[in-house]
Amino acid sequence: MALILNSLVFNAIWLTAVLAKQPLLGFAMVVAWAYYPQPSRPQPIFVGLAFALGLLVDTLLVQTGFITFDNQVLPAYVLITLWAAFSYYCAIFFYYKTYTLWQLALLGVISGPSSYWAAAKLGAVSISWNMLPLTVLFLLFWAAVLPLYQALLRRLQCNSEILA
Repeated sequence: MALILNSLVFNAIWLTAVLAKQPLLGFAMVVAWAYYPQPSRPQPIFVGLAFALGLLVDTLLVQTGFITFDNQVLPAYVLITLWAAFSYYCAIFFYYKTYTLWQLALLGVISGPSSYWAAAKLGAVSISWNMLPLTVLFLLFWAAVLPLYQALLRRLQCNSEILA
C-alpha cells in the first residue's frame, strides 16, 4: 500500500510540474514528501547522486537540442523538480523489491521515454526523435539508469550496514 501511495505522490508531482507548469509547487511537494515518514528513509547520498546524474543527462539533451522548451526559464525548474522527485521515488521503489537487471532495463527503456513522450504530447516539451544518434543514446541511458540506480543503492546500503 505504501508503494502505491508513493507512486501516486510521484505522479502528482510530475503532473504539477509538467501539466500545470508549476515546477516550484512541484518542488515544494518533493520537500514535503521527503518529510513524510517512510518504512525506510531514502539515503541522501543516493538521492543526491541519482539526481545529479539525471539532471546532467537532461541538461546535455537540452544543450544538444534533443529536448527543447518553449519557455527558457522553466526548463531548469522542471528538470530539477522531476529529477528530485524521481531520485527520491527510486529509493522508495527499490526498498520494496530487488529486480533483475533485465526487468529494470525493460522498465527503464519503456517508462523513461514514455514520460518524455507524454510531456511532449501535453505541450510541455519538444523532442527531436529524428536525431537518431541522440535517440539511441537516450534509450540506452534509460535502459541503464534503473539497473545502475539499484546497484548504487544496494552498494550504499551495504556500506552503511558495515559502518553501523
